Amino acid sequence: MSKLNRRGLRPYGFRVAEPHHDATPHWHVLLFMPPNDRKEIVSILREYFIAEDRAELGRNTGARFKAKRLDPKKGSATAYVAKYISKNIDGYALEGERDTETGKPLKETAKFAMAWASQHNIRQFQPFGLPPVTVWRELRRLANQLTAAQKEAGIFKRGAAQLQDPAMDEVLAAADVGCFASYIEKQGGVLIPRERYTVRIAYEDAQEQNEYGETPEKIFGVFSPRLGELSRICTRLVKWKIRKKQASDAGANDSTGRGLAVTPPTGGAWSSVNNSKGDEKIDIPECLNGDTCTRCDQSDGEIGRTSEQENIDFDHMTDKERRALLNRLRTQPPDRRHNHHSSTNQLPESTEKQTVSKRSDDWRASITDFAHSLGWDISTGELQRLETGNAITLAGHSSVAGADGCLYRTQARRQKVAEYQDKAATLLQRVAALGEVSQS
Repeated sequence: MSKLNRRGLRPYGFRVAEPHHDATPHWHVLLFMPPNDRKEIVSILREYFIAEDRAELGRNTGARFKAKRLDPKKGSATAYVAKYISKNIDGYALEGERDTETGKPLKETAKFAMAWASQHNIRQFQPFGLPPVTVWRELRRLANQLTAAQKEAGIFKRGAAQLQDPAMDEVLAAADVGCFASYIEKQGGVLIPRERYTVRIAYEDAQEQNEYGETPEKIFGVFSPRLGELSRICTRLVKWKIRKKQASDAGANDSTGRGLAVTPPTGGAWSSVNNSKGDEKIDIPECLNGDTCTRCDQSDGEIGRTSEQENIDFDHMTDKERRALLNRLRTQPPDRRHNHHSSTNQLPESTEKQTVSKRSDDWRASITDFAHSLGWDISTGELQRLETGNAITLAGHSSVAGADGCLYRTQARRQKVAEYQDKAATLLQRVAALGEVSQS
């Protein structure tokens, strides 16, 4: 494109990138140009596309580059591009047609093309030399917002002007009715500098910095280069954030017998930042899902307690009761735990083993689902270690499994680190003291 610009050659059109059977990308480019420039433009494109393999190709340059003139008898330019777009998205209207390399139906191979582009972050479709499609999308968003506001106010009238600037309103009207040809015309046509477009994208600084400590720009709306900053119109009225999907309350029913849809979220999404609990007063293991865990009740900081004299029915305990029992067993002193286990209210050993064996399959499935929710594909060996009460390492932290099917981060690692730091500080003080004595 740079060489074409230096020669004063300005084609415009549309590019499609799609994969060969071996995942090698190739292009289909649709170009519009004056007839007198066609020969020179094709020559320059061929020169660049065969440069890398020129010695291998010899005179057979068609293996890397082919140029064909569109034949109106076979179809329009729109039909040509539409086919390549369809075969790389969903195969729409391509029933019965097959891929020339694999022989498979194009409707079936379309999903592989989408996966290929997603995996390698390849931009499949790109127009060039035309007014930007991002402005088109923002104008369509703006038209919907203005129409909704006018209908709510009772002043909506189809075809009426919605913006104060007539030129901007014409571009908005073209986008609203979905006529891209009119949109191009009202924007000023093709092959013009960006500053000459009637409507352009307006940006603003983002509220958060990126991973490099920079403040990126985000889309604010649209504006007119002719009118300047005073013409800025906001199109992004709603701010979205990515949060972890909440589990549905499948077992809950209302008074009419119909199931309730979704349990309202109780916290933010899990991350390495907001999952950190800091210095807590309650020294208990942390659920790795933090406040978003739907199995644990972490709305308050109190530990639920059950009476030591009550009979515990493990088969009918709720998740909240199991977690309260687990917290109590982990926080009480060993001698108290021993006395409690030796009390007359303790379940027989055989009954307890039977209870564990009955729920073991459900427990393993619960632990596996919990690990998957954290993006962790737990192995069979790790699951067996958790089942026997051992701890495993996850993301540099020691984790154990609870009877409620949740994973908890143990405090042992933090305590050891603190102890090591205290010992190191004490040794440094002794070394400094010995140095002062030797100098004196």
